[in-house]
Amino acid sequence: MKTPLAMVAMLLFTASGFAFDQRKLSPKICGSVEQYEQERIWENLPGCVNVSANRCESGNNNCINYGGRAVTWEDDTGAFKAQFMTFYNAWDSGDYEGAESAASIIGSNLRDLVRDVQAGRVRPSKSLREAYGRFDHHLQYINALNAGYGQVKELMEGISQNYMRIDNSLGESRDRLAQIAASAATHQLKQMLDRADKAKIPEGWVIAGTQRQQPISLADLRKQVSQWQGTSDQQLGAIDAREKAKWAAYDAVVKGDRIPYLEHFKKGTIIFGRGGVRISTPEEFKSATAMFYCLGSDPRQATPTWEIRGGYFQGDKQTSSYTDTGVGTTCPTRAYK
Repeated sequence: MKTPLAMVAMLLFTASGFAFDQRKLSPKICGSVEQYEQERIWENLPGCVNVSANRCESGNNNCINYGGRAVTWEDDTGAFKAQFMTFYNAWDSGDYEGAESAASIIGSNLRDLVRDVQAGRVRPSKSLREAYGRFDHHLQYINALNAGYGQVKELMEGISQNYMRIDNSLGESRDRLAQIAASAATHQLKQMLDRADKAKIPEGWVIAGTQRQQPISLADLRKQVSQWQGTSDQQLGAIDAREKAKWAAYDAVVKGDRIPYLEHFKKGTIIFGRGGVRISTPEEFKSATAMFYCLGSDPRQATPTWEIRGGYFQGDKQTSSYTDTGVGTTCPTRAYK
């Protein structure tokens, strides 16, 4: 049975909220069946583990080392609880292969326990018999984390990437293409946030920061999206206004079939007249009897070639087109006829 994405997201968030952190762990972490039923986190699993500043003594089989600290237990219930610490230590440090291995070992040990009890090889304590169902339940939780991590990870990475794209693009306030990119990224981010909402990923999930932005929760990011959209629209409006003013004199006089040549010019293409004379002023665009532009071949092409495209005008109407091609890196002046 597949684990629902919503469940995986909730499990991921729950796990991340209780990361193994040697600065926060209490000297003794105890739980019970009752505590686990109230809040199903590993700290509340039945049994006790002790955390000390010292490392494990040689020969002590009831001890494991974590980050320079010794974690010990007093009975079989505590030993199983410590195994779940092994999982979360790997998971919260980003070692997902290690986490998967730890979950596999826990599952194997629980199965071995059942077989040994049935075969009469071991007699578990009363506390372990009572705790078994909770250990098995939490094992299903962590197995769900491992199984569904890729789905949630992909979604959250997409949100993070668009967060960075927006931040980088909005910084280029005078670049229209950057603003278009920011607007597109904002739209895509909104769609991903909607997916995260459907997956019931908790609003408190934090997205990593960028050069200009602090880490931000999903809840705050939702609020930020509309602000970014407004900022991007304003900046696009300002850029468009500057562009309109820049080309106002051209747009006022260049009409009809001459407009495509002006659009090429606006994008940086050099426009030529007869004899290769450059056309650049509004009046020249308005009155030229012929206009051309030069195209080059792919730089990787063994033999470079050129191509001239253009046309002849009467008034604002192009009466005929013109093309010419040749070998070389630039269009020769003689070809602009």
